[in-house]
Amino acid sequence: KPMSNGIWQESFELENLDLTELRQVRRALAALRNDVWYADVQVFDNADDGERRAQAFVVHRDALARMIERHESFWSPWGITPCTHPAEIVAIVDRMPKSDRWRGYGHLFGYPDDAVDFFVRAGIAAEDGREIGPGKDREFMQIPTRAADTGRFTYAVPIDHVPTSVDRALRKNAGIILAAYERRRPNMTSEADMIEMLLELNDRFEHLSPHG
Repeated sequence: KPMSNGIWQESFELENLDLTELRQVRRALAALRNDVWYADVQVFDNADDGERRAQAFVVHRDALARMIERHESFWSPWGITPCTHPAEIVAIVDRMPKSDRWRGYGHLFGYPDDAVDFFVRAGIAAEDGREIGPGKDREFMQIPTRAADTGRFTYAVPIDHVPTSVDRALRKNAGIILAAYERRRPNMTSEADMIEMLLELNDRFEHLSPHG
């Protein structure tokens, strides 16, 4: 999965700025900035009712680079290559026109290509005023995470979608990695232990990819 987010999120008032928590989160995420991952806080471009949202994200550098190379025709017009800094990529995607933004986030979150295509088509349909939503034009593929079995790593598919080989591989690989993490989690008693064990898991499972 090239990118995960939602581990922390907050909004801050533009007229009464207090970025103390944001600075603290950025400092805490420094532990996940190395040759394998890049973690930071994304501050969204759009403001709503005088507030701007921010959320933490973690990028797996190699998975991100492989995804960008695989979808070169989409990323190249934006000047994005496999060596572009993750923070720059995230900032560019946030400011893309809607359909490109939907596609960009779909690729970043590691959704299968056909699910990304559906996500974009559904967004365009909603813009055109067509009726969409669960049970109307879509259902959801749910992949369990440590935080929850549903609602965290999830993507929309057409109703009566038959899982593809990519869907099955994604779910299987995620389950293998999650089980290995759960076995080691009780031994992660310090930041150093956590990073060491996460790096070991990465070395063990980095070859897994639903795309082969």
